[in-house]
Amino acid sequence: MPNKVFWRASVALNVLAFTVTPAWSQAAPANGSAATAAEIVVTGSRLARQGFDTPTPIKVLSSELMEQRAATNVGDFLNEIPAFRPSTSNQTNTQSSGGAATQVYADLRALGNIRTLTLVDGQRFVPSATTGQVDLNLIPTILVDRIDVVTGGVSAVYGSDAISGVVNVIVNRKLQGIKGDFSTGLSTYGDN
Repeated sequence: MPNKVFWRASVALNVLAFTVTPAWSQAAPANGSAATAAEIVVTGSRLARQGFDTPTPIKVLSSELMEQRAATNVGDFLNEIPAFRPSTSNQTNTQSSGGAATQVYADLRALGNIRTLTLVDGQRFVPSATTGQVDLNLIPTILVDRIDVVTGGVSAVYGSDAISGVVNVIVNRKLQGIKGDFSTGLSTYGDN
């Protein structure tokens, strides 16, 4: 008999859970007529987070910081952060990085760039190596709005590609007009 009672209670809770309706707000019109209902839509990808109110620690790197550092590409900018190791340097073997020596990959915690997942706007980007890494040179720095870096506990969500963490490059999609970058230099030695 207790099994039947438990079964009926669980069926009742499941029915109740599937009949929940979305939240509606009441907006009072200015002319004093009856209130109309408006649906509230909350999407987590549109919220600007600072990294303090999330279940896993997120490092948010803004485009202003990238401009201050005068980074030529996203990879050079990330390599200045202590959590990252340069994928192509004198200390790393470019043969094991899965691509050409000119490609730059995100390598969190020096666990290998194969174990760092690189996303663009929360989506997987086209890999530039046979082992699935994303060349950060393919992402134009002028279009980057911010970079979110998650270094802990994300392999349960993203899979084995994210053992050391996830780098999510958020692209600014609200550009208006023309935006450009120009730099020049002159050698004091006259050697071009």
